[in-house]
Parts: sequence; structure tokens; C-alpha cells
Amino acid sequence: MADLTTGRRKSLPSSTFGLPGERKYPMPDRSHAANAKARASQQYNAGRLSGSEKAEIDRKANAKLGKSAGGYVPNPMAEGRPHMHALSMAAATHLSKMGHISPAQSAAIHAKSRAAMNGGAQPQPMAFGSLAPAFGRR
Repeated sequence: MADLTTGRRKSLPSSTFGLPGERKYPMPDRSHAANAKARASQQYNAGRLSGSEKAEIDRKANAKLGKSAGGYVPNPMAEGRPHMHALSMAAATHLSKMGHISPAQSAAIHAKSRAAMNGGAQPQPMAFGSLAPAFGRR
């Protein structure tokens, strides 16, 4: 993480901070954004930070880190590799069950992964036994 001197911190615009009104949790770069998320989690778990304040810090840090609102980072290497999307869905399910992300965030990750696995097309429901004609059985 790059050093942030007192002078440089004072010169940062308020919008660069996770809590701009208090000028707390500076995020001039990606490493400071990741650190702000970690410190905010510590303070929230210790009862010294409200849930809404933590959410605001996380939202700003995720934007700086290039993550979506749910914390999902699109992986360009996963294009055409359905197992990578399946792993994302499994991880989202686990993180939701452990309470690290909300059910809504998990659902959003599942939806993005399903859409990527289907080339953006929504899956069509199939009746039981409907695969038989596709495999040459009649």
C-alpha cells in the first residue's frame, strides 16, 4: 500500500473517503480501498460502525476495486468455461449461507453466471424426458 502522508490526505477531495462527512477511510487507490473494506469490517464486528456506514464504505471500495455492487468481479478468463461460472455460483451459495453476502447478492451472482453459461440466453424449462429425442432415442 502506498504511503499516504498527512499533507496528501488533507489534499484529497472528500469524495475519496469512505465516510466523506467524517473524512474517514481514505481510498486514493486500490490498495487503500481494499484496506478500507477490511478496517470497516473490523470496526463493524467490534460494534463501532453501523451497518449503513459499512455498506457505504464497501460500495465505494467495490467501485474503486472494479467490483459490482454484490462484490462480484467479472472474470474474462471464464468466457466459454462453464465450470468457472459453476464455481462462482457455488462460492456465492457458500458465502450467503455463512452470512458474508446477502441472499440478493447471491441471487445476482447466480443470475450473471447462468446468463454467461447460456451465452446470455435465458434457460428454457424442459419437461421430464424431453432430452430423449435430442439423443436419437424415440
